[in-house]
Amino acid sequence: MHALDVRHLRLVQTVAECGTVTHAATALHLTQSAVSRQLVELEARLGVPLFSRAKKRMTPTAAGQRILRTAGPLLDELRALEEDVSRKAKPTPLLRIATECYTCYRWLPSAFPELLRAQPELEVRIVLEATRRPLEALLRGEIDAALVSATTRDRRIGSLPLFEDELVAVLHPAHPLASRKYLEARHFAGETLFTYDVPPEQILSLRHILGPAGIAPRRILRVPLTEAILEMVAANLGISVLARWGAEAHVKSGAVVARRVTRAGLVRAWHLVHSRDRAVVLAAQALARALRRRHLPSVRDSCTVS
Repeated sequence: MHALDVRHLRLVQTVAECGTVTHAATALHLTQSAVSRQLVELEARLGVPLFSRAKKRMTPTAAGQRILRTAGPLLDELRALEEDVSRKAKPTPLLRIATECYTCYRWLPSAFPELLRAQPELEVRIVLEATRRPLEALLRGEIDAALVSATTRDRRIGSLPLFEDELVAVLHPAHPLASRKYLEARHFAGETLFTYDVPPEQILSLRHILGPAGIAPRRILRVPLTEAILEMVAANLGISVLARWGAEAHVKSGAVVARRVTRAGLVRAWHLVHSRDRAVVLAAQALARALRRRHLPSVRDSCTVS
């Protein structure tokens, strides 16, 4: 059995640093009598005094100084080892995230550097498979957070407001409706409408504009990707309702034109929904702050959903 162990090294170091048994007892969260007893027992084991006691001041002897020269580096190394093992034993915090449209992934990662500066240990993972039904994936525990434009009252989900964007009608320049400043519900009657391949209740133009007016397009064609929808419109095969920024490049090139939907415009609010897990809530709050700060005019219309 060794006369010295880690407890003894800490005892000698603390007494030397504090200078008195009373102060050392406070630092070690022990009683004064317990510190005195342990020190006397240690000196008895070693057969040599470790401190000289003069005027209530504890001064290390030559033997005490020898222990201190070794104790400092050993305790520092042990402390570093404990922290390293503890850190590696903890699972890396993970934020699995999806959006309700693929176009969001063009700009979503630009907010990650700020998020990771706030939470350096966090691992962010985009889950593309959850894109079309992010709320369902969130409730099933397959993701931790999602960018959505539909609100939910499910108490299992938290929600953070982000920003708004405007959806516009996108048409071929030669389309008869292209001469109008804005389109009303009645203008969609008899038209071929390109939408994403999602349930009708997720299509904002149908839910808020056409449905309440009792108007139905001649037919609805579901297309998975924004770029494909824009190419269909550019070929004058039908019309669509997309976010303004999503169609911006095609509008600038002259391949399509954009018109407001109703005089007031069709605006939607985006939210970051998330699980109630505490670690996820903190990460979601940091990501929401980053997204709001990066919400520049050039990306104001942040997603493309029909």
